Amino acid sequence: MPDHNAPSDALHHFPDRQMTIATPIGWLTDRPQFLAVGKGRRIHTPRMTMQYIAQKSAPGPDTLPATTPRFGLTVTKKTGNSVERNRIKRRLRAALRLAPLDGSVANDYVLVARRDCLTAPFEQLITDIVESCAKAVAKSVPATHFPPRPDSRS
Repeated sequence: MPDHNAPSDALHHFPDRQMTIATPIGWLTDRPQFLAVGKGRRIHTPRMTMQYIAQKSAPGPDTLPATTPRFGLTVTKKTGNSVERNRIKRRLRAALRLAPLDGSVANDYVLVARRDCLTAPFEQLITDIVESCAKAVAKSVPATHFPPRPDSRS
């Protein structure tokens, strides 16, 4: 069974880029986890939709800290045949491993891929993931972190 956190050949076609896993990530594995995230909020890009929700429990039996983001991938049959769907999933997993994510807020994310993930430049996939996660983290910050409004009655 392959180790999903190992820096295998994610950049086989990009030998000039250093292979660094910026943020440790966990993976969503069970259907109830995907369904729970599906009830959360969404962020859309031309290549994917990111669903996210704050983690309600610890990441699980793995040894990742509670602030570790967890990801799941969904690629429907509408995107193409099995070869194309598997290629999209491989590209997204590689992009997730290389994306410098902000792990300060523990969210569960599900990336719902569109067909454009198949032909998009790899750097664009990384950019989409990083920007979507940044928006999700910004929206996940509780209101107590913002400074109080000045009282308009004074």
